[in-house]
Amino acid sequence: MVRTEAGTKTPERALNDPLFFLAAAFAAGAAISEYAPFEFAPLVSALFALIAVAGRGSRPATISVCIAFFFAGAFSYSVADRPPPDDSLRGMLDSGRIVSGDPVEIEGVVEAGPELLPGGRSFDIAAGSVRYKRRSARVSGRVRFHVSLNDEAADRVFEDLLVKPGTPVRVAALVSREERFNNPGMFSFVKLLEREGLDAVASVKSPLLIERAAEDRFRLAAYANDLRNGLIARVLARFEQPASGVLVASVLGNKHFLEKGSAEIYRNGGTFHVLVVSGLHVTIVGGAVIWMLSAAGLRRTWSAPAACFAVWSFAVIAGGGTPVVRASLMFTFLAAAHVFSRTGSQLNALGAASLLILVLDPKAVFDPSFQLTVLAVAAIAGAAFPLISKLREIGSWKPSARTPLPPRCGRTLRVFSELLHWDQRAWGIVREGAVWECGLFKSPFAKRYGGGFSQKLARIAFEALLVSSILQVCLLPLQVVYFHRIAPAGAILNLGAGIAFVLQTALAAVALAASLLSETIAVPFAALAEVVSASWLATQNAVGATAGGSFRVPVYSGTLRFVYPAYFLTVLVSAVFLNIWDPFAVRHRLKSPKAAAVCIGATLFIGALIVLHPWSEPQADGRLTAHFLDVGQGDSTFLVFPDGKTMLIDGGGRRSFTREAEGGFERDIRGIGEAVVSEFLWENGYSSIDAVVLTHGDADHIQGLIEVVRNFSIGSIFVGAREPSNPAFEKLEEEAVRRGIPLAGVFEGDRFSFGGASVEVLNPDPTAAPTEDSDNDNSVVLRVEYVARSFLLTGDIERGAETRIARHRIRADVVKVAHHGSRTSSSEVFVNTVGADFAVIPVGKRSQFGHPHRGVVERWQASGARVFTTGRSGTVTISTDGSLLEVRTYLPEGAIP
Repeated sequence: MVRTEAGTKTPERALNDPLFFLAAAFAAGAAISEYAPFEFAPLVSALFALIAVAGRGSRPATISVCIAFFFAGAFSYSVADRPPPDDSLRGMLDSGRIVSGDPVEIEGVVEAGPELLPGGRSFDIAAGSVRYKRRSARVSGRVRFHVSLNDEAADRVFEDLLVKPGTPVRVAALVSREERFNNPGMFSFVKLLEREGLDAVASVKSPLLIERAAEDRFRLAAYANDLRNGLIARVLARFEQPASGVLVASVLGNKHFLEKGSAEIYRNGGTFHVLVVSGLHVTIVGGAVIWMLSAAGLRRTWSAPAACFAVWSFAVIAGGGTPVVRASLMFTFLAAAHVFSRTGSQLNALGAASLLILVLDPKAVFDPSFQLTVLAVAAIAGAAFPLISKLREIGSWKPSARTPLPPRCGRTLRVFSELLHWDQRAWGIVREGAVWECGLFKSPFAKRYGGGFSQKLARIAFEALLVSSILQVCLLPLQVVYFHRIAPAGAILNLGAGIAFVLQTALAAVALAASLLSETIAVPFAALAEVVSASWLATQNAVGATAGGSFRVPVYSGTLRFVYPAYFLTVLVSAVFLNIWDPFAVRHRLKSPKAAAVCIGATLFIGALIVLHPWSEPQADGRLTAHFLDVGQGDSTFLVFPDGKTMLIDGGGRRSFTREAEGGFERDIRGIGEAVVSEFLWENGYSSIDAVVLTHGDADHIQGLIEVVRNFSIGSIFVGAREPSNPAFEKLEEEAVRRGIPLAGVFEGDRFSFGGASVEVLNPDPTAAPTEDSDNDNSVVLRVEYVARSFLLTGDIERGAETRIARHRIRADVVKVAHHGSRTSSSEVFVNTVGADFAVIPVGKRSQFGHPHRGVVERWQASGARVFTTGRSGTVTISTDGSLLEVRTYLPEGAIP
């Protein structure tokens, strides 16, 4: 029920925002259909649609329409979720007719791109045929190709091909459709492909493997793409990093040139959304056009269509991503309402845009970007704006036909609202022109400062802070589940994010335009744009680095995961109470104010459970458990001891720290420690690790640890022989010192009790000196013993260290095979001496070094061990109660036969 101008009431809020509620019903049906498919959804939807038509205008009809849309959403999702056709590339890869990672030749037409990348290009094609193992077949599907361009000659070859939308091409590449890493809780790469409408991705080693198959077909998208790439190239040439990367990402929608350090500052500050072209950018572009045309005297029948044209042009130039298209649709609906002299509802526009997107792609309901955008707009339109409106009404109240009596609310709220909204001078003008006389009791400060500049400034700042804070509250579960990050500083920093974006973009645009006329004129504007970028980064870094500015949070698992939907439910009910509340009603429509207070209290309580996560960490179960993680070509083992204490041994990583050839910057790509190891720990409820062990300084062991140390509370770090001039180790040491984490050395002969188990250090020899060729033999080797069972963790030791350890007749039930199964390790003497029941080889599914070596695998099998590889089995988990051993693998393939 809502109050009209005359004071009467209209039934149902749904009548004001019908498309919002229909979109919500459609989305609910699509989401539930993922877990509980409805076989007769079309019939049920049609039945309720007929009921709605028969009883139109009544409450049952309204409910019937929503139910009809619910089942329509369920049916649409079931259609979209059908198995792919046999002739699709996705179907061929899923069925094994084409093996993921194998070379193929695909012919088709370029649909999108090429997109500029540091050191390469990417483009999408609609496949028409495929040649695999000398056999050709017709095929359908969309493939994204990544072309390596390592020098200027390769770049010229690619440019001469004139690849653009509409170009028929034939490409020889390695095609892939598989998970990158297989660990519990990992983000699915295959699902990401499906969300982007891709059947597969493919890597092209050289542009010489691309050839044009026929003449171009004319497409307007080719000219738009050329314009976009030209602008990106000019920005990169004109501005230095990180300003150029920020501009290219926030204005032109290309995030590949973001510098890792600056991107992380935006994340820590809670303002990374500025770098994703979406609603903020569309609002600025459309609003600026409307403001300029209105100032020039144009009527809204012209200014609104012009703004829509500008918005959609911007969306095309920015790459046409889903967020910007969604925002452009919403702007178009609101602008159309403006043209036809109707009050445009943000919730209705959101519903219309969301409904259209979901009808075209029902699976978008599970897209994090879609969820974040929809929830953000709903929070602003359904909670922030109504609250701001009510505060304005309270603060600016004066007698009127609709509100003859003062607001019924607490004195503190009334005084605060008056400080922000009461205009004493306007009230004086009203009194002078009235035929009656009365006095109003207002706050003395409101009377004194009301209507002044300071009040306007305070009002703008408060309302912006209120909107930002409400967004933080409403998006809390999604921020935790998808990003494991909470940035309270974002509530403040977002006040300046839009201003900094507009200022930097405007200066950059002037610089680029001026460069066409005079380089001398362009230089100062370009310098100012870089100063604004650097200043804003420094501000975010200072605020985000403060205590509580930004921190990482794990998630609950199992039944405790109910806290997230429970939180959304309490937020929704609180928003309903807010919209129902009428501060001027003689009789409150909110029957029980205590119910609203209880709901708000429940929101705060559940929010605290999410933020503080007191029960997220698994309880001690009296078992010693080793998780051998799938980190590709690397090494990482997570131990959980009988009393619940934890130890992480190595963190995986890339083979080396590399800088991009173009621009000399480090790209914003999630490392193994962030994307794999940290994700595994967060998804299992951990926010702290009692001990971290670095076996040695190779990048595939240490690089991920640096990111883990940044993300978690660490008790202590143990290292072996320190390697001279190792930049990775220096970074780890700097991070440990900055966070106050003690760093200690461990050597052969050290023994200690940890978590209810015994830990013995078997390597390195404290007297050994680092070698120039390889320091693998100085790896830390641990033997962890619990009652009658023991685990041997060997780092990357080779035959020399193995021989020395074997002299001590060391035995173990479980062994982490050294050096990823390389032939330089696992000597016959060592293998037979250890006598393990289970041998785990941490190695990628396709090792660039040919690991594990066949002879190594056969040697362990011949000794009686059952052999697992993380690339084949995913995470290998082995636990013991001190007597029995229990083995689980994330993937069903299990051990090597």
